[in-house]
Amino acid sequence: MKLLSKGAEADLYIAEWYGRKVVIKRRISKVYRNPCLDLRLRASRTVREAENMHEAKKASVPTPIIYLVDKESTTLIMEYIDGLRVKEALGMLDNSQKEKLCEQIGMKVIGKRS
Repeated sequence: MKLLSKGAEADLYIAEWYGRKVVIKRRISKVYRNPCLDLRLRASRTVREAENMHEAKKASVPTPIIYLVDKESTTLIMEYIDGLRVKEALGMLDNSQKEKLCEQIGMKVIGKRS
């Protein structure tokens, strides 16, 4: 596994899983929380994220395929999609270009629902 990014809520890794290149998202335990509450929160957020991605996919929003939701380890394993992340692309553009890109993304999503 190779660390892709560290966040406040989770770490993202690129890995090989059953012959597929995947992203593994592991939610991070917070030492300042009660351990039982911490696990419940992380498990709930993990499941909710998968449900939200499923609902987005049903609405024709392109989302990665979720291969595994593990409540016990608060981990998601999902399809790796090669390419530039929107966040990275936005960082390379001026405000007018950012606006155009965001508009194109919105139109792609809205257009698929119509």
